Amino acid sequence: MGRGLSSFLRRDDGVVAIIFAIMAIPFIAMAGWAVDYVHLQHVKDRLQLETDAAALNALLEGAHEDDVFAVARGQFQAHYSGEWAGDATFDGGWLNGSDIDFEVIGEVDVPLAFIKLLPGVGETQHIRVSAVARVSNPDLHYSPPEFAALEFEAWDFNRLWLYCYWPDRPLNDPKLPRRTQMVPIADNGGSTFTPDPGDPKDEDNPINDALLKSKYENRTRLGPEHLDTEVEGVWRPIRGGSIGQREYTYIMPQCPAGSHMSMRLENVENALEDVRQRRVTADRWDSGGRRFNHYTDTVTERGKADSHTGLTSLRPNKVLETIHCERREQCVSPDGKPGTLIPRRQTNRNPQEATVGCSPGQYMYYGWEDRVNGDRDFDDIRVVMACPTEVRSGERNSRLLS
Repeated sequence: MGRGLSSFLRRDDGVVAIIFAIMAIPFIAMAGWAVDYVHLQHVKDRLQLETDAAALNALLEGAHEDDVFAVARGQFQAHYSGEWAGDATFDGGWLNGSDIDFEVIGEVDVPLAFIKLLPGVGETQHIRVSAVARVSNPDLHYSPPEFAALEFEAWDFNRLWLYCYWPDRPLNDPKLPRRTQMVPIADNGGSTFTPDPGDPKDEDNPINDALLKSKYENRTRLGPEHLDTEVEGVWRPIRGGSIGQREYTYIMPQCPAGSHMSMRLENVENALEDVRQRRVTADRWDSGGRRFNHYTDTVTERGKADSHTGLTSLRPNKVLETIHCERREQCVSPDGKPGTLIPRRQTNRNPQEATVGCSPGQYMYYGWEDRVNGDRDFDDIRVVMACPTEVRSGERNSRLLS
């Protein structure tokens, strides 16, 4: 075997040279392809790295797109230029008209050294990569209730509250309660609840009510985040009295990332003897009597229907009906009217339950049954709220999606 190979290699009739030349072509091509492949992959990895960084940097507070792209180009060209890669370009913007998801696209032409010798292959190879970064837990901004109607048919006094729910906080921690910023928004005693039109976070739109403003400033002297450590929100009674006389004003809870807007139904049995005859035991509204509280402890996830974790123990005797409406009139029109989604009044029925997420521009209807073992008509307290808008809360919650 060894002698045969030596003899073959010593032959000088030209056959070996021809065979070697033929065999060398694919080997050289394979070696050239490997060199170019490693080169292309190396450049692509760096381009992806700078594109990822640009997408995350775009979510920094005060960041400008042009500056973000310029930094990405500078970082890339510091590693590659001339024969290694052409001038890279970076472009992109916010997706879906929001300021939650930001996409960056990086592109560059890479010169080829060997593969270009093959027929039909150009001088360069174009590389394009992309990255999308998201504010993973944006703040949700809620507007005051669009509509509230509380029925007087029951003998019970019912009051509805809004609050922020923190599902990830430890149980029974007095310094970090799970329910914060609780404010009353409606009752069936004919009271008036008026949200202050001011925005505590907007210097150009201050709180209107002087006493409410003073209360807010005292509560937030250590910073606005101090509200997230207290159960009670910022509200005050303007006028006391009995049915139809009480007036209140309040500041909408400002639920930051990590918390979720929720509702509390406060039920006081036999605190309204007969509203129509104006025999009212208002002394029980705020204390005393047989009292019950139902907390939704809502958890909102992007693209999913809200889960009301506080009410799970009430199944099958649920107290809340939720209906998703694409248009406001679908939620506030009288039951039975064409186009409305509100069911006709009927006792002893199962409540509807929204199965889709609440998107900006849409609405959610909440129909409450005041007693767990009541007549199950789910119209004792009815509230309509606009779906929240997402507000970018800074880079601390940024993450790459792709």
